[in-house]
Amino acid sequence: MVHLRKISILLLAAFSSFSYAEEAKENDERRIVVRQKQLTSTTNDQIPVEAITEISHDHIQEVLHLSPSTTMQRGSGQESLLAIRSPVLTGAGACGAFLVLEDDIPVRPAGLCNINQLFDVHSEQASSIDILAGPGNSFFGSNAMHGVVSVKSAEIKPDQLMLGVKLGEEDNYQTRIRISDQLANTGYLLALTVKDDAGFRKNSGLEEQKLTARYQWELDASSELSIGLTASELRQETAGYIIGEDAYLDEDARKSNGNPEAYRNSSSYRWWLRYSSWIDDNKELLITPYMRRSEMSFLMHFLPGQPVETNEQTSLGIQSAIYHDVTRNWLLSYGIDVEVADGELVQYQPEAYVGSAFLEATLPQGYHYDYAVDVSQLAVYADSQYQLEDDWLLSMGLRFERLEYDYDNRMNSGRVTDTGATCGFGGCRYSRPEDRTDSFTEPNWFVQLSHDLSEYQQISFKISEGYRAPQATELYRLQREQVIADLDAESIFNKEISYKYQLDMAYISLSFYGMKKTDVIFRDSNFFTISGGETHHQGIEWQVNMALTEHLQLSAQGSLSEHEYGDIRLIDGVDIQGNQVDTAPRQTGSIQLRYLYQDHQISLDYQTVGDYYLDIENVHKYGGHQLLNLRWTCKLDANWQFRLHALNLLNEAYAERADFTGFSGYRYFPGLDRRFQLEVRWHQ
Repeated sequence: MVHLRKISILLLAAFSSFSYAEEAKENDERRIVVRQKQLTSTTNDQIPVEAITEISHDHIQEVLHLSPSTTMQRGSGQESLLAIRSPVLTGAGACGAFLVLEDDIPVRPAGLCNINQLFDVHSEQASSIDILAGPGNSFFGSNAMHGVVSVKSAEIKPDQLMLGVKLGEEDNYQTRIRISDQLANTGYLLALTVKDDAGFRKNSGLEEQKLTARYQWELDASSELSIGLTASELRQETAGYIIGEDAYLDEDARKSNGNPEAYRNSSSYRWWLRYSSWIDDNKELLITPYMRRSEMSFLMHFLPGQPVETNEQTSLGIQSAIYHDVTRNWLLSYGIDVEVADGELVQYQPEAYVGSAFLEATLPQGYHYDYAVDVSQLAVYADSQYQLEDDWLLSMGLRFERLEYDYDNRMNSGRVTDTGATCGFGGCRYSRPEDRTDSFTEPNWFVQLSHDLSEYQQISFKISEGYRAPQATELYRLQREQVIADLDAESIFNKEISYKYQLDMAYISLSFYGMKKTDVIFRDSNFFTISGGETHHQGIEWQVNMALTEHLQLSAQGSLSEHEYGDIRLIDGVDIQGNQVDTAPRQTGSIQLRYLYQDHQISLDYQTVGDYYLDIENVHKYGGHQLLNLRWTCKLDANWQFRLHALNLLNEAYAERADFTGFSGYRYFPGLDRRFQLEVRWHQ
């Protein structure tokens, strides 16, 4: 459990910091610049509120394709697998490669991430979704390695009331309500999203609710206080893979569910308080204490024996920063971040396995894991932006971070059953380490030089290094003969050049990057979790937005990338060095064409995913797919809007995710069939 002493110290530090704020002169222009500084030193793809409103997504994947650096494979219900300048990563620690933020606060504690954690954020009513591609800047530490997804909650606006109802096929319903107001010195927001979806596959329905609440005060001319809450609840029936080569092309197989008993239940709650004040004319203090709680239980239908996992986390932290205008040309930002967390995980197999003699002997009924882990994180950082000349800007940052795990095994250790009996065939499948403590102290840094070629053009050169600590599940959820996972932190070195061109009616961006990731954590042929792998990542990303005519707009984004294994590693006697990383499409992209005339908007959205290998040996492959979506919006009057969504308009049979294993062969998560949705919105 999180120690009360730690909690008391953190709360005392948070509230005692208020005493350092002194009344200062109002400087609105500088305040805006300072608040935007976190995104200036990192590649940033912003999905604006207009796009989020137009798409009106049921699953966050439907909007993330608007980022050229991002790929997401949709699982059953709200499940997903993410990629940012990377392959689609899987496995116990895959989620550690990406940092997910909502209102600048990480959704999960460091070391206790979850691969599906993006369903915790209230993206359906976000004011923007920012993708920071590549290693994060000095404001972000562990997990901000391949990229950051930063979701900003809905804005507080004066006298706002919105109600939206969306109806779709397969008994798909979604309701959105938003109320906000901005008074003289206060403002508030309440946003609610409710979903109910029967699913297009058998026994794959879900119910989901999300709530965001925020209240803010202007304490005086130089300081502000705000509090916020985000809560989410998900109850879903889960459909598993369909098996067989090209099974996704068979209509009956697409709608089948070989795991009707599977489910996933999840809840999350996040509370935060943010205080900002100008200490003097040149310094602003920002401090954010926060608390989080999440719980999840699900049937591990993809494992023999179908155990049930339950996990939960409770955490408390403080983010602090001072933004200092040292001179007219120099902005210096620095601060301390502290976090403590208490996590628990239980894996329990309720029934005896029936099948091969080997699996019956090595997969005993009962508890496989039952452990708790306390996590503490301490980081100090500094970020500097210096205007060298009128057209040159030098940005750099450095962060040192220490992450410590205190692991407590709450059952017997080793490869035995929960009663201490010995399994046949050399021992049980699952291995439980003895109690232990692990710590990781790592830096991450960046240097970026930006040059304004003209009033409309900018070129940037950047080098950076990021890292991720091993996740708790990689360290303590062991198998076979492994009794200790002696793992190093993964690190990634990035080089990139980017070019941007912007006019009133056109925007073009182009980025070239190359990254080398070392000490990659993977599971070897002995089922040991080890580090020491190496992968190489390089690619080109582009984004274009322009007005073709008075009524016609074009947007396009995409990437061409290559992801390779760089270490010498034998798989079934074959060296995989130089092979393409599996589940890494070389080409992804989308094009949006919008026609606007009077009170009507018609949008065509074309998406493409290139082919990719399904196995590490590069033998089996998925051929890729293309999708076309159509959306029509009609503004009936000042208050009413009518929307029609036609998704997968050509009824393409495709796989959201394709995979191959020696045990099952080809397996797929099939993509949704053509579906129509009708939405009505009222607002004042």
